[in-house]
Amino acid sequence: MIRRLVACLERPDWRHRPHALVGFYLGSHPQGITPNSNGFLDVTIGGTIYPYSADYGIGCRAHDNNYPPLCQGTNRQSWCTQQWCYVDPQDCNVAKTVSSYFPGIDAYYSYVPCLV
Repeated sequence: MIRRLVACLERPDWRHRPHALVGFYLGSHPQGITPNSNGFLDVTIGGTIYPYSADYGIGCRAHDNNYPPLCQGTNRQSWCTQQWCYVDPQDCNVAKTVSSYFPGIDAYYSYVPCLV
């Protein structure tokens, strides 16, 4: 597995997980997530494919903000403006979740590294 990690951060003040380590991606996605021929990521939500930016999930940002179908318009979800990033599950000792946006690919994300 090819992994590019930015850093391993150590924060002794994290509640419930002192000295937790967080490995997160910069410049590349978790293995299996690659841009399509038009340079976008094919994100699957509710069985529909949406084109998302090629840097979606890389580094701490509110990556979902203004993307369809859940984070556009007046009915947007509350989490749309929260910052998160993809994390390496082998190097991440914090709460993380596997993304449902890339079926068949174990791409984990977390909000914790972005709280620093």
